[in-house]
Amino acid sequence: MHGRVKIRTSEEQAAAKKLEREKKIKKFQNVTNEIYTKREADSLDEELLKLTETLLAWNPDHYTIWNIRREVIEQLLVGSEVEAKTELFKRELNFLEMCLKVNPKSYGVFTQRRWVMSHTPT
Repeated sequence: MHGRVKIRTSEEQAAAKKLEREKKIKKFQNVTNEIYTKREADSLDEELLKLTETLLAWNPDHYTIWNIRREVIEQLLVGSEVEAKTELFKRELNFLEMCLKVNPKSYGVFTQRRWVMSHTPT
């Protein structure tokens, strides 16, 4: 495109790229299915939070996963002390910063950040 030299790839390179892409898609689908299964089982715990973190690190524009992540955080906050809540929100803000490095214009990340800031204990 516009001033860039097109580099032709061999069929072998194209096949290797396709195989790698299919592996990533399969991994993404497996993690997504695991998240939905845990949510249906009402297992809103740290493990589910880690799974959502993995998926959102790959694709921060997956809005449903952000909503599930919010549900998990709300569940973890129930009965927690102020220090634990503050630590959880600090971890979330660090994660959001990493997601913004992947996609600086992600509405999902900014919506989550706004939610975190409105729920952080003062």
